[in-house]
Amino acid sequence: MRTIASLILFWAGDMIAKIFLRYDCTAWIMYKPYHKIMILSSEIDNKHKVWKKNNAEQKKLDNF
Repeated sequence: MRTIASLILFWAGDMIAKIFLRYDCTAWIMYKPYHKIMILSSEIDNKHKVWKKNNAEQKKLDNF
């Protein structure tokens, strides 16, 4: 159930980003709800199915 809630919040945040954050006139209003939704989505996902932890990618970025 938590994974489904996390996925729904992730989709909602993604839609906010695609619709509102691309324009400066709406980005300053919608960034705060977007940020809260995405943080909540990542905190709910305790099995890391929606927000996958990829250590190999992180190691590549650290070595760059």
